[in-house]
Amino acid sequence: LRGNGSYTTFDRYDAYAGDDRTARVDQHGYLFTLGVGYAWPVSDFVDIVGVASAAYSSLSTEIYDGQTLIDGSEDDFGYLLEAEVRAAVTPWLELFAAGSRIDTSESDTFAGVGLRVLALEGISIGLRADFVDNATLYRAGLRFQY
Repeated sequence: LRGNGSYTTFDRYDAYAGDDRTARVDQHGYLFTLGVGYAWPVSDFVDIVGVASAAYSSLSTEIYDGQTLIDGSEDDFGYLLEAEVRAAVTPWLELFAAGSRIDTSESDTFAGVGLRVLALEGISIGLRADFVDNATLYRAGLRFQY
């Protein structure tokens, strides 16, 4: 059994052209989660991990088409469920694949892959890519385990 918390932030900028106009979309958001999980050993090197978390998200969006500025923000509470298969390739390297379901103001299901490298005893560095709809999110993080 383990406790889990995360803070994720992102910025997105897009420009669209069409219908004789060009639009700019700026987004900034963050996601904070706090939950519990459990790791079930499948073998000496493979675990299945399940995590259930409460989630708080905040998203601000600004759309400008050269004439009109639309500005809005949205905050919401919900949940995040994750299932992960992780494999210890070496004593200092883990690879993993995950499936996640988040439900805050909108619901999304996404898949992710990544790796963690043990940097020091009890501290690892992780890199992860999540794939949702037509977007790919990249994350980097630290894990403390004692």
